[in-house]
Amino acid sequence: MIDFIKEYPFYVLMKNIFRSRHYANGTFDTALQLTGVDYITAQTLYGSDKMLDKLSRTPFVQTIIPECVDYFETEHYIFVHGWIPCTKEVVGEKMNSRGRKYEYISSWRESSKSDWYNARWVNGMEVCMKYKVKEPNKTIVCGHWHCSYGHSTFENHGAEIGEDADFSPFYSDGIIALDACTALSGIVNCIVLED
Repeated sequence: MIDFIKEYPFYVLMKNIFRSRHYANGTFDTALQLTGVDYITAQTLYGSDKMLDKLSRTPFVQTIIPECVDYFETEHYIFVHGWIPCTKEVVGEKMNSRGRKYEYISSWRESSKSDWYNARWVNGMEVCMKYKVKEPNKTIVCGHWHCSYGHSTFENHGAEIGEDADFSPFYSDGIIALDACTALSGIVNCIVLED
């Protein structure tokens, strides 16, 4: 939402909100709902300022977002958005398609805001299953990436996207992934963990 607030005036000027991640992932629609600004008004320069002003004064932006933390840890679980910090830019070594190498960093709890920002947007299922980045003796509960990726890629169950996609929670050693790709599937995954 913070990125949306910063970037939205650009999208209005360029008239291309429909090609943005903010439109595809529902952030634009959420902003409309939070502000009560209609779609047509929001698409004008004046309307975008009106919407952004109203949005910046909502409890969501003023209270909830500032109270968010990078992770929450219990005796057996770690809760994150994407994954724990584990990215290293390495030249000349085995890297993924984005030029990054993922490896466990024992001091991840003390990572910088920048490292946490990057960790927030990685595919936790890929990092856990393919690169074996896990927290010893704990399960990381993550979101951000649709569970159907894990079911399709690591269990050969259904397509990643399509009629046979499985958006149910993805469970494996060291991970529980919850993102049901709600904007597409209409499903919200909820689980109960006792710890």
